[in-house]
Amino acid sequence: MDPLIGKTDLFFDRDPIANSRSGSIKSQKHSQSFDGKDFADFLKGSSYQIDSELFALVSSLDPMEFSDTEFLTAAKQFNDEDFVRAIYQAYLNREPGNSELNFWITEIKLKKGSRIALPIALRKTVHFTLLSQASKKKKIFNAPNNFFSQHLFSALKIFRKYLGIQSIEIIISINQVIEQNEFIMAGFMDQPKTGDKIKTSTYMIAGWLIWKNYPPTIRLISNETVINEVPIQVRRPDVTNAYCLESKTHNWGFKILLNIKDLSERGELQLQANFSNHQIVNFGLIQYIKY
Repeated sequence: MDPLIGKTDLFFDRDPIANSRSGSIKSQKHSQSFDGKDFADFLKGSSYQIDSELFALVSSLDPMEFSDTEFLTAAKQFNDEDFVRAIYQAYLNREPGNSELNFWITEIKLKKGSRIALPIALRKTVHFTLLSQASKKKKIFNAPNNFFSQHLFSALKIFRKYLGIQSIEIIISINQVIEQNEFIMAGFMDQPKTGDKIKTSTYMIAGWLIWKNYPPTIRLISNETVINEVPIQVRRPDVTNAYCLESKTHNWGFKILLNIKDLSERGELQLQANFSNHQIVNFGLIQYIKY
């Protein structure tokens, strides 16, 4: 095995700022409007007080439709606690825990009222990425909603199955190694990517991982069952060079076989790094639909 020499940080820098729209404010759960007031008037706070109704409206802002700056403006009149609570509900669909609430209130005060760090930080979380990508692909997961399209969809599935054609579309592909930890220095799932359409009976999931002290294998999990497990034995000299490592084998990569025909119609696949000290770290998440 190669000893790991060198140290680096892996930064996760993704900030999908959506375009803003005026008019009605769309919630993740429902749509709200401001009784004829336009969005600019609302942002100015000219006609609204900080009450339960305003808190509900701001916490329902969809971050996929409004920018961080617009959210900050909308919540400008909130105290720090209400601001943190509102943005957690809007960006992550949940209330912050006590430790999260105290941490961000302290951070805002230490930075003399600066709040922009919080929405930026929340956008970089895996949970926000799941929510945003799932929102974009929601229509794909919805079954056809009329009689004709339902039967046509079913007939096409039967015909494709009869011909032995098995295809899947990757709805979400997420790398869960976003920073180094006690087991991993860095890692990445190269394929599949979100939006990929796979029209073969088998497919190779590929990526690389730089481990620290305990050599791992990579597991592919479906419905809480291990369907394949491989060692990290694929040569990746590009990874060696990029991270200034010392290695004779350059074995940082992996390829793991996926049999499309064995998959259910829709579901999730989990990649895990299974270390020799029996520790397991989630590596990648794949959500797909089969047709």
